Amino acid sequence: MSTHSSRFRAFAVVFVSLVFLAVGSGCGKEAEQAPLSGPIQKRDAPKPDEHSAPLDNEHNVEQPSAAATPNYDSEGKRDPFVSFSSGGEDLASEDQSPLLPLQRYELGELKMSGVIWGSKGPKALVEDAKGEGFTVGVGERIGRSGGVVIRITETEIVVREEFPGVGGRKVARESTLQLTSVGGI
Repeated sequence: MSTHSSRFRAFAVVFVSLVFLAVGSGCGKEAEQAPLSGPIQKRDAPKPDEHSAPLDNEHNVEQPSAAATPNYDSEGKRDPFVSFSSGGEDLASEDQSPLLPLQRYELGELKMSGVIWGSKGPKALVEDAKGEGFTVGVGERIGRSGGVVIRITETEIVVREEFPGVGGRKVARESTLQLTSVGGI
C-alpha cells in the first residue's frame, strides 16, 4: 500500500507544480491584456558591411554575386509557365461550322451495319443507338472528337482523331468501327 500512496503523492506533487507553473507564467487573460511598459523607441537600421553585395540605387535591392547565380540551360525543355492544354497561336483553330448528325455521337455509340461499294468508292452504313441509319464516306467527319474517316474496308471503318497533347501539340489516334452482324449470321 505504501508504494501506491508514494506514487500518488509523487504524481500529485508533479501535477500541482505544473499547474502553478502554468498559472505563474501568465496564461490568464490578464497577462494578454497587459499594456506595454514604456514608449516605443525607433532604432536606426544597421549599416551594411564592407563585404556585402552592392545595392542597386534605383530599387535598393542587393545584387546577387556571380557565384550565387544558378546555371540553368532551358534548351530542349518545356516552358513551365505555359499551360499543358494551351494550343498556342501557331496552331489553327478548328472551323466552327455546324455539327453534322454523326458529329453529335461518340464513336462508341455508333455501330457499322454494312458497306455499299459504288463507282465513287465505298460508303459505310452506320447506325446510332436508336437504330437511325447514316451513310459515311472517306474524308467525312464522324464523332465528337472531330474524327475523319480515313479508310473503309469490308469489315471496318478506320477513323483518325486528333487530341491536344502536352504543350498544345496534336496527338493522333486511330479508332475502328467493326461490322456487326445481325443475329450471328
